Amino acid sequence: MNTRILTEAITNIRDEYVLEYDPMDADLMTHSPKRPVWKNGWLQIAACFIAVLAIATVLPHMLKKNDNISLVFENIPPSGSDACLNEITLADNLELINIKESAIVYSASAEIINSNDVDQLKKLMGLDEYPIVDEKQTYSISDGKGKSIVIFKSSGSLVCSYSEGDNLSIDEMKAAYKDEEFIDIAREWLESSGLLSEEFLEKDTLISDNGFIVKTVDGKENTFPTLKTIVYKYHNLDGVEVGGVAPRIVVDIALNGKIVSVSKIQRHFEPYSEYALISIDEAVNKLEQNKGVFYLSGETSDIGTVESVELAYYNREVMDDCPYLIPVYVFRGTSGKGQFTGVVIALKDSDYNIK
Repeated sequence: MNTRILTEAITNIRDEYVLEYDPMDADLMTHSPKRPVWKNGWLQIAACFIAVLAIATVLPHMLKKNDNISLVFENIPPSGSDACLNEITLADNLELINIKESAIVYSASAEIINSNDVDQLKKLMGLDEYPIVDEKQTYSISDGKGKSIVIFKSSGSLVCSYSEGDNLSIDEMKAAYKDEEFIDIAREWLESSGLLSEEFLEKDTLISDNGFIVKTVDGKENTFPTLKTIVYKYHNLDGVEVGGVAPRIVVDIALNGKIVSVSKIQRHFEPYSEYALISIDEAVNKLEQNKGVFYLSGETSDIGTVESVELAYYNREVMDDCPYLIPVYVFRGTSGKGQFTGVVIALKDSDYNIK
């Protein structure tokens, strides 16, 4: 039980309500009206108030800096390029985003998808009659014709796909709806499926053209989009954005308004412990020693200038069972005629070990 639940209990007692809950699952709560437990309601209030004070005293010590626990996880995946920058300088007008002296490390586990969730998806997609196939890293349901549901065991992420024959053929290279209407179509499907959870509703919904193809018109090659892609981004944790293979919901819709695919990248995160972070200068030194990951674009050299530094969390890919969500520094800047992004673990070396 946490402070929020105890506070709610006091409010309910004051209104002559009793808060009932399963102590093993504090989220399963129901209210039963007008059923006092003690004859003296003030004794209830006093007892709960004392409990609130006790919890408020203990909680700050439950989540504290813990420099003695060494975390064990795999390194940030390489970018696929051996390129690096040997000399990195910080711009005079350097932009600092969410920079802190310490950050919470979160434990990461697979989001639970129960049988009712799966049945709801199967019914929505017309896959009721097809069995669930238990494979090494996934559960899958398919009609063998392109319509399928795939659930990744390590993260609880999933992908729902419709038949390409039903959804990808379009008669003309023109959207049948306005962007706002495409967003409405996506939201209606997500609400029907039960996939649109609250943590994906705090940020603005994004929409863009996608699925580009080349067609020859009047003897000239032209590029046309075939899809509208709608993205719901995951909320920030402790004010910090979750990046890497960022949790998000992505809906692809054909220009005729039919759903093509829906993917939801997710994990369950719980605060684990708070750790001190290395300084930005220390992180730059690590990048120069090639102890981070570089993503380069354009004509770059071996010298770079950092224009912004952001503290973020790095989420792993959907089949990875990494037990932690770790803080990283994300450096963005210019090099030569190109740009670069550098990512380095923000924790002190003494606080973690790489598998």
